[in-house]
This record gives sequence, C-alpha cells and structure tokens, in this order.
Amino acid sequence: MNCCALLRFALHRRQMAHTTDRKSVRFTLSLCPDAAEAPGRSIAFPLQPRVRAQPATLGRIPMARQIYGVGVDIVSTSRIKHVYGKYGDKFLQKAFHPDEAEIFRGTQCFDFLACRWAAKEATQKALSRPRLLFPEIKIISENYPAKGRPILTVEGSVELEFFRKGICKSHVSMSHEEGRAVATVILEESADV
Repeated sequence: MNCCALLRFALHRRQMAHTTDRKSVRFTLSLCPDAAEAPGRSIAFPLQPRVRAQPATLGRIPMARQIYGVGVDIVSTSRIKHVYGKYGDKFLQKAFHPDEAEIFRGTQCFDFLACRWAAKEATQKALSRPRLLFPEIKIISENYPAKGRPILTVEGSVELEFFRKGICKSHVSMSHEEGRAVATVILEESADV
C-alpha cells in the first residue's frame, strides 16, 4: 500500500482541539484512509491573525476576504451582431467602454463584444443590482494587446457602488463557442473582522 497516495488530512470537529494560548490549532494527520489502521499524529499550525486594512493601504496589508456575489451569463453572438447592425456606433457608445469599442472597431470580432456583454451582465448579477451603466465597466486582457487574463475595471457610479458594498477584488472568466459567449464574475468583499 502506497502511503503517499493515501496521505490525507482528517479534520473533524472532535479531532480538532484548540491550544490554551489560542495561537495555534491542532490537526490530526492520518497516513491511511482508516484512522484505526494507523494512529494519527498531532501537528500544530499557527493561525494567521486577521488584519483590517484601511482603504489607503489595501495593496500593502493582507486582508481577509469573502465572496460577495457570483454572476453567470450567456449570450448569443448573433443577437449582438443584429443589435450592432441595427444601431451601429450608438450601440457601442451605450453598452461598451470607449477602449472596448476601439478594440472592436479594429477587429470587427462579434465574439469579442458578446463576451464583454456577458461579463457585464454577470457583473450586474453578482452585484445584485437591477441596472448598471455598462460603459463604466471595462473588461480588457491583462497583457493587452496580447491575450491574457481578463481584468474587470469600473468607473463612475459603478465604482461608487463597488466602494459602498466593500468590493475589493473581482475574478472574470469568459469563453465563446459556436455562436454563444459565456462569462462568470466573482466579486470579493473585505471580511468584517
């Protein structure tokens, strides 16, 4: 029996015991799937103190975060193409950030617009708001113009809403295939410590 393959941490309420100084927690490490086969060994892990960061020092002090909301949206590329065909640049001005519209004008890729539209809708759902101003939400690749991880940036009233709700970080995933674009947005807020 390969012990490396069977290595697992058994963390149960009855097996977890706080030490008297409350600075570490003891976990039972079991090398076999059944704790009866081999006795566990007790290992102490120090707990990391939670630090509340001030807004001016968000980048320097580690802070505890929790998920505020998750949003998912799927959109048909043909729908975006139809609306653009009907309204043209007026649609781009009302629905997309100027940087996104500029990139689209250079590529004429409707998958690009559909992914951004889905991400904006997903952001709206994650924030639990009935309506956001979409031109104030920008999703651009991290290493633009090269492809990379999409980065969500907000401005104006959307930025104010993020600040009010304590949103400190976002995660975006977008994809498109066979005429459909899908996006998922996860928003994190600073945890109340």
